[in-house]
Amino acid sequence: MQQEINTIQVVDAKVRWFDGASNDPELLVALNRPPAYNEMVYEEYMLGTANRHELTLYVAEHQGIVNYLLEDPRNREGFGGREFEIQVPKKGSETKTKILKGPWSSRAGVVNRYTSYDIVDVVYTGSDLKPGAGARIALTREKAEVAAQKASHHEPKDTTIVLEPEHDDHPSLEGEYTYVPRKRLAKRGARHLLPGSEYGLLMSYLTIRDLMEHGDLTKHLTPELQRQKQAAYAYIDRYFTKYYGRDWMWHFDIT
Repeated sequence: MQQEINTIQVVDAKVRWFDGASNDPELLVALNRPPAYNEMVYEEYMLGTANRHELTLYVAEHQGIVNYLLEDPRNREGFGGREFEIQVPKKGSETKTKILKGPWSSRAGVVNRYTSYDIVDVVYTGSDLKPGAGARIALTREKAEVAAQKASHHEPKDTTIVLEPEHDDHPSLEGEYTYVPRKRLAKRGARHLLPGSEYGLLMSYLTIRDLMEHGDLTKHLTPELQRQKQAAYAYIDRYFTKYYGRDWMWHFDIT
């Protein structure tokens, strides 16, 4: 029983969808106790050079909670120049203290690309899962999958939450990836399981697509109506991409 009390566990979770905004969804997570950063031992990963200076990524994991810091010797103004006292391996099971002055928070995509860790950024909240007072932390993918399962209970029936890998298209971020929560229906192609409003959007999308593929049906529309049709088509595509991922048409069995 004492071990269970001391183990950090996901109590509840849900997705903050940012309805009406372009933000990617984020996972809100409630834990049974705060992360124990003081119990972490950091591994060092050399990331190469920037202006002839070595960049070092420090990553630590404890009970599924991950923390990471980036040291840049040319710029030690991260966190306002604050000093961080961390533990790093010494010999065998021994550790030693290392002081990092002004490290930077880095990105989950950097950790996923350059280390053996597979992590998910989430927002750590209170038990009420309100994001206002939340703090960003990282979980191992395994622990984040537990949170995604719990978040599914806050979604409509026959809808589950999955963590979908997202690769950034920017050349400077090549090889980096993060995880974004998305919806999945209980069965591929089961469009009838969609909530009424989403089912209506999907039918509108298919209708507009059919009209666009048969130009003779819309050639008499005014230019303004043509623009409105294309804007509606693009909006619906963005909507389903945000909530169901880039492969949403495949999941809905649309060809």
